[in-house]
Amino acid sequence: MSSAANSAAVAERVMAQLHFETLLYGRVDLIRDEAGRPCVLELELTEPSLYLGYEPGSAQRFTAAALARLTGR
Repeated sequence: MSSAANSAAVAERVMAQLHFETLLYGRVDLIRDEAGRPCVLELELTEPSLYLGYEPGSAQRFTAAALARLTGR
């Protein structure tokens, strides 16, 4: 398993432990220990800026997801 795939697997396992409905946003920050194993540095479930200006269409997608959640669609 590649380093990136290993990191993604760890992040997925962390997120799976959360007992919430599907999140609109969540981020797991990892670092590597001395043996090269990924370790959780930070679990972020809120982000004040969301960096919406960095990806075209991201603000629209986030708004659509939030509205869908609020209206139950």
